[in-house]
Amino acid sequence: MKNIDSFDCSVLQSVFNQDVPSDLLDLLDKLVEENKMDPAKITDFETMYKVKALYSDFMGRFNRIPNVFPVIICATEGLNVGLVADSFNIKSMKYALTIEELDIQYQVFISLAFGNQIYDVVKKLRKHNKDIYNFVGGLPSVPFQDADLKRWIIQYSGTTANMTIHAISRLWNQPGFPKGKTLEEMKSFSMNHRATIEWEMAKRKYPDIFTQPFACNIHDTPFKTKNEQVRILAANDELQIMLGILTVCCQRLDGTGEACMMEGLINPDSGFLVFRRGEKVLAQSWVWLTEDRTCLVLDNIELADCRKPEDILDLLFHWSLQSSYENIQMGTGFNRVKIGLPVMEDEIQWYRQMWKFKYTDAHQRVWIKKGGEMCIRTGS
Repeated sequence: MKNIDSFDCSVLQSVFNQDVPSDLLDLLDKLVEENKMDPAKITDFETMYKVKALYSDFMGRFNRIPNVFPVIICATEGLNVGLVADSFNIKSMKYALTIEELDIQYQVFISLAFGNQIYDVVKKLRKHNKDIYNFVGGLPSVPFQDADLKRWIIQYSGTTANMTIHAISRLWNQPGFPKGKTLEEMKSFSMNHRATIEWEMAKRKYPDIFTQPFACNIHDTPFKTKNEQVRILAANDELQIMLGILTVCCQRLDGTGEACMMEGLINPDSGFLVFRRGEKVLAQSWVWLTEDRTCLVLDNIELADCRKPEDILDLLFHWSLQSSYENIQMGTGFNRVKIGLPVMEDEIQWYRQMWKFKYTDAHQRVWIKKGGEMCIRTGS
């Protein structure tokens, strides 16, 4: 293992008053080594302050840190760290880790969010055939902060569409939200105000960024059929900050993958590829050019409405075929789309990073198109 002198830990040292626990150093070192944590976060005061709070709370309550602590560390952006230790329930966590539909990050989150009530939530979701992965993926960190909201989610989970649960959870504490009113009134508020509120929240969080126009250098070669299309969004389309919400992934404001959204907005060599049927989003991908501009990379493909990969493969094939880029790769981390030829380690290149943090699902990739030759097939 590396020691404190192996990377810039000045912020971490400052936060811990120069006495950083060795087990925490080893843990952070391993996360960086395994590409599970951006090294820049170790030099970010806000992030390291949260890490210290998490570490101190767990040590104070249990005199040790749990085995899932590295996962909790990686998800600090999406958690109310002041309540994590208090919400940590061993019985609930053990049950959550058996939920096969979820990866470990979502298992940990659903345990923290609902505690001993996790059994009721999962039972209702399964009874009504709701996608558990989709349900957890779209929740903000509020369920274990707000007792009233938690009760509401538990009451309506399963019987109400996951997307409705997500939207109402996100808007619950916004001015004018009709708490205590009917479900239809809450849905109407969400439909009429969600996009505007998300954009305004982004402006409040990053006022210096959202006051300037964005630019995108990626060549847009849209592919259209009678009622479907796939294209790169315009650089200042406000839909960009809604994509993670519509596809229920972490690529959203305050989500673990917020860095993807921010990079796609501020980096001219980055953007968002969107698959649509009419005005409805089928799927989306954060895309970027390698630093030498020889390859376009789809960092991942996120599907909306629990859709299957087959719903967008034909669109992806024809868009890639007519694209002016001769080399197109796709990241495979957390990607349900399984196609293409493996990219070798010496064929992997990265983008010129502009946002302060980095998040990617493209440490492993496949070729969609290589040297102008398609590496995937279409069913039509």
